[in-house]
Amino acid sequence: MGLVAILMILACLVNLGVSECENGGTFRTQNRRKIKTDNHPASYPREPCTWTLEVSQGSVVLLTFDTLDIWPWTSRGCTGDSVTIYDGDSQGTKLGEFCGAVVPPALLSTGNNMTVVMEVGNYEAGFTGFSATFERAQPGWDSGCNDLSSWTQSKRGAIASMFYGAENYVNDAYCRWTITVVTGKSIRLTFPRNFEVETALDCSGADNLMVSANGMEIGTYCGSSKANTGPSDILSCFHEMTVEFTTDSVGTLPGFIAEFFETGT
Repeated sequence: MGLVAILMILACLVNLGVSECENGGTFRTQNRRKIKTDNHPASYPREPCTWTLEVSQGSVVLLTFDTLDIWPWTSRGCTGDSVTIYDGDSQGTKLGEFCGAVVPPALLSTGNNMTVVMEVGNYEAGFTGFSATFERAQPGWDSGCNDLSSWTQSKRGAIASMFYGAENYVNDAYCRWTITVVTGKSIRLTFPRNFEVETALDCSGADNLMVSANGMEIGTYCGSSKANTGPSDILSCFHEMTVEFTTDSVGTLPGFIAEFFETGT
């Protein structure tokens, strides 16, 4: 095969997004392992990267991001560099697509493997990429939105509607998260991005997000805000909070991502 032909094949592989990075590849564990972008915590190179994550049969993959710092999110979504999480291989369902500096929720696969794909554009950037941990988990930890349902004594974390950043959420869904911090502390829930949920009078009979604490409702939220913010910060006066997302059988929208923080003295 001539040199020109070889160069053409290599160029095609690059255009198809084949991983060229050093830190990518296939990772297997019976417990937990770290993955990260090249050079982290320094700036990542302008190269695509793919991580294939595998755990033992009968288990699922739980992927938790420690940091995320890539090309900024805009009101139109991830228009530059992005990290996409797939259930199974890269032909599987997109569990979410993320960019910017808001740390993604802890995502769960439905089987024993998951794929993480980093896409980059053709422009220079000075962002540090991400570091994440994946581990073996048992089925049944899913909130109903493909992410972790129970957060216990975590100082911060994130939750999101299913397929956030990749597709609209689905009809006839019910997702539930319970967040518990140290006794004596409280929880602040924030919405750093567009909040796009079906609109209805009093949020009744339509898609909505309900937040409660200590068995009492704090508020029910719906509607769309495209000013890069959702509802105002929600504060639980207790050390626990429950968040429930319910959708009806008609119409879907991009949904939401929310961060929570332990707060108080």
